[in-house]
Amino acid sequence: MASFIEHTKHTPTISERSVRFMSRLLARSGLGEQTCLPEAHHCVPTHEYCTLDNARAEFELVVFSAIDDLLAKTGVTPDAIGVLVLNCSLFCPTPSLVDIIVNK
Repeated sequence: MASFIEHTKHTPTISERSVRFMSRLLARSGLGEQTCLPEAHHCVPTHEYCTLDNARAEFELVVFSAIDDLLAKTGVTPDAIGVLVLNCSLFCPTPSLVDIIVNK
């Protein structure tokens, strides 16, 4: 997490006050140095790597891993699912996140 904070300090759109807040938040979160962050946060400056393509790749990695695990544990097949509801307030690409999942 220390490298994330260091990289964040070099991001021109993030104030020192925000960096202090993120530091406090991370210290209380239970996340440790073994926590894996998205690929964009391994680069300096991070804002150059925060692209729609990278965000979509991160979304697909996380969501499809979770869906695959859920389907394997429950024995449900994708064909048995009639409705899919997804809520994400920060990332809203076109096509929609539900379209990305349904069309995989």
